[in-house]
Amino acid sequence: MPQSNDVHEAGTRKRSTPKVYIPHSQNELLQLLRRHPESRIYAGGTALSSLEETGRLRLPSTIVALYGVDDLRRIARTDRYLEIGANATIRAVSRVGSNVIPGTLYDCLPHIVPPGLRTVATLVGNVCVPGTSTTSIAPLIALGSSLEIRRVGGNKWMTVQRFRSGENALLQPGEVVTRLRIPLAPWDAQVYRTSEDGRIGFAAIARRTKGGVDAVRIVIGTRLPEVIHNRELDAELTGRKLPLPERDIAAAAERMRNTAREHDPGFSNFDLYRIESLVSWFLRSLTRR
Repeated sequence: MPQSNDVHEAGTRKRSTPKVYIPHSQNELLQLLRRHPESRIYAGGTALSSLEETGRLRLPSTIVALYGVDDLRRIARTDRYLEIGANATIRAVSRVGSNVIPGTLYDCLPHIVPPGLRTVATLVGNVCVPGTSTTSIAPLIALGSSLEIRRVGGNKWMTVQRFRSGENALLQPGEVVTRLRIPLAPWDAQVYRTSEDGRIGFAAIARRTKGGVDAVRIVIGTRLPEVIHNRELDAELTGRKLPLPERDIAAAAERMRNTAREHDPGFSNFDLYRIESLVSWFLRSLTRR
């Protein structure tokens, strides 16, 4: 049953408290979303609360809270994937351990929310925050992660990169993200770094063979909805012999700097310098085991 729709004071502005529905199964959840397609979906609720408090988001009339659906807390591992339910908190994901979670994502987890919120905030919820490429987006895209999106009558899988591409709304009415699937590919070089102000999240992974680079992905999250990802550069670095010549490292770093400038003209020269430096540092590190 929904909570009451009482009216209360907030300063001098009256706000109507939204109706909150708490389903206890995925079927009940999907039926609620079919009846209330305009609802906002609430998992940990940390981003929703923050946006509402700062005035960047007005709470809707109806919220569907996921925390009553226990099977959405599941975290499962197969030979090929790590699957994380929409209700799994940052703390629960962290406890899976660095021996299972890919390194670039594991190193990212402490930066998603402050320690006091890690038992509430969810990883899937972080992926779904609109308006910015939040902390987890860069490593998840680098790893080739996908989301399961369900609605009454069906489901589909969509890569995190496409989900965050900006070409479509994150979710259509009646849809909900239920699982995150992360491939467990053998990347032997993985890093995540973030700037002190949180404006830049740098994720890079590579797979090395004897004397060369078998594959590489460099993805940068920013304050904008879409990440910086130069796929052409990834392809050009793939198959190269190690160590990379300094001139090639400098050229690759400059290309990422230029890509970043085109992506966000608001970047300061210092932001661009940080991006260029991170790319150079990662490519040089590939010569070390």
